[in-house]
Amino acid sequence: MTTKKESLQGKEVLDSKRIGNNTYEYNDKAGNKYIRLHMTDIITFLDSGNIVLNSGGWQTETTKARINEYTPFDLIQRKNIWYVNGVVFYDGITLTPQGKPL
Repeated sequence: MTTKKESLQGKEVLDSKRIGNNTYEYNDKAGNKYIRLHMTDIITFLDSGNIVLNSGGWQTETTKARINEYTPFDLIQRKNIWYVNGVVFYDGITLTPQGKPL
């Protein structure tokens, strides 16, 4: 776990920790929390309470599993199309804490 401030792709990181294979959780100065898989922030918990999802173009089983593990949402796949809480998934989709898209 890091306790000092670090820079991560233009974000000032306050702390970070490994939470899984190639998966890290970190917080920034603005109060947002991120779950990063490899080099992609797949989940952003905004300080407003809203949650942004992003596959980085890698709609893999691992990405889907991490999103399902670390959010309260249901991310499923039907005929190679991802759906989150019944809505077609796209990179950058922002959901309320209740799972409604903005």
